[in-house]
Amino acid sequence: MLIDDPDKRTMAGALQAFTTKYATDQVLLNAGALPIMAPTNLVFLFLQRHFVKAPLQGSVKD
Repeated sequence: MLIDDPDKRTMAGALQAFTTKYATDQVLLNAGALPIMAPTNLVFLFLQRHFVKAPLQGSVKD
């Protein structure tokens, strides 16, 4: 769906505002993506062993 109101845009739509046809403001784009990426990276760091262990448990025969 297209939303014309800037106050109701999703985060991806807001980040798209930093990209034009001829240029991309990399600094603002990276700064805007940081709040999205930081929690995801923290969850992965704390649960890293579970992400690795779960697929391996299904492949090992007892």
